[in-house]
Amino acid sequence: MLDVGSRIRDLRRTKRWTQQKLAQTVPLSQKQMSRIENGEVYQLNRNIIIRLGTILEDPILTGEVNLWLHRLDYRPHVTPSLPLPISAMEITEHFSPYPAALLDVGWFVRDWNRPMQQLFGLSHSDLVGLERNLLVQIFHPRSRLMAYLTPDVVRGLLHRLVWDWAPHQNEPWQRDLAWRLSQRLGNQWWSFLRSLPETMDEVAPLTELIQIPAHRHGTTLVFRSNSLPVCNRPDLRVTVYYPMTLETLGWCQQFKERSEP
Repeated sequence: MLDVGSRIRDLRRTKRWTQQKLAQTVPLSQKQMSRIENGEVYQLNRNIIIRLGTILEDPILTGEVNLWLHRLDYRPHVTPSLPLPISAMEITEHFSPYPAALLDVGWFVRDWNRPMQQLFGLSHSDLVGLERNLLVQIFHPRSRLMAYLTPDVVRGLLHRLVWDWAPHQNEPWQRDLAWRLSQRLGNQWWSFLRSLPETMDEVAPLTELIQIPAHRHGTTLVFRSNSLPVCNRPDLRVTVYYPMTLETLGWCQQFKERSEP
């Protein structure tokens, strides 16, 4: 506990907070806060750790709070829409000229790069509220993305949903989000869920073939998607579309040429 406690003290001092101010914000007594910072509490409550990380901000943004939880034998802090560090904007741009999107565990689109924006003709800032949720974009009749995914890809994504959410089935955020999605998507949502197999043996891998019809860009674009984790942030992953044909590679290349001086 000594390493975590001293780190909390350093972060508090960086904010120029007194020990009493941090304790009151949690809330804890100053004596309890002092014992935490001095490494004298060996069974620190998981919720207190998360609360401290949230108040101090940086540990939540960077995922450091999950290193604390791991060190103390707790499960990681995973919930949709956790704040993002400023550097998060660089994650998707790192994969340019290939389309890439940053998703959280609730399947909300947190960011995507210029190639992904051009691919779907939709700016990330155009999506507000539940419209930012990939499931709404897949299933809602008026969704702008609905027509771009084949039934097989949709089914694979639903398998992934069950897989991703299984460890969090008893957490309040999942119950709340599932209810909000069911309200937005209605019977279609439940019919898709009922079509899933009862076991996880047929869960799709973290990759699938994505085809964008020719009427969008003058030629059919074929990608192989791949999902990658974000270090120390189990609530986030990056989905990257890699070109599978020469025409698709040429389409991606235009973004590289535009960025070169």
